[in-house]
Amino acid sequence: KILLALLISIEPLKETITKNIQKIKFTEYFKNKQLLTLYLVQLGLTAWFATLYNFLPLYANDNGFSPKFIGFVLFAAVIPLIFLEFPIGKLADKNGFRKYISFGFMIIGLFTLTTFFADPLATIVIITIATIGAAFIEPLTEAYFFEEVRVKEQEESLYPIYKTSQEASSIIFPLIFSTILLFYNFKILFVVVAIFMFIFSFLALKLRR
Repeated sequence: KILLALLISIEPLKETITKNIQKIKFTEYFKNKQLLTLYLVQLGLTAWFATLYNFLPLYANDNGFSPKFIGFVLFAAVIPLIFLEFPIGKLADKNGFRKYISFGFMIIGLFTLTTFFADPLATIVIITIATIGAAFIEPLTEAYFFEEVRVKEQEESLYPIYKTSQEASSIIFPLIFSTILLFYNFKILFVVVAIFMFIFSFLALKLRR
């Protein structure tokens, strides 16, 4: 350390200013139909995670389940994301992205729709299993962005816009879902979530590949 200090005192480090300014091109992003569709798809995925991590624990707590039980449920929901993302990514590279993304939303929608007829414990189990669908979506959305935007300069200017989809969805859908709960119960909420998932499943088919 003393030697390093002496070297620095003899030859001070020169400060350099690095400029890497990229204009954020909102208009260019949303004029691209593929990127716009991808933005909407990412809204849907984040809406599902809001359901899983925000509203499912509220539902479980409302029905008398312990915090420990809720913790185990959320842990179990992550397992498909860990084990399925890599093989799904490999399959999508060979066969295309859109059908896997669409299928993922369809899985979530179908499972979530059945909770209308289920008791509380079954509802929690069903929604946990439905997260298998998210494993078809999560690894592919960002990969699709970089497939669509191959020029580095465009990536740097368009990627920040794409990432706002998560923040936007984290505001929009909790507001929608909370408003539903003001007037209806969780069963209706989960039906509405399922309808949204079907809509996003249809939108995913608009992707190019």
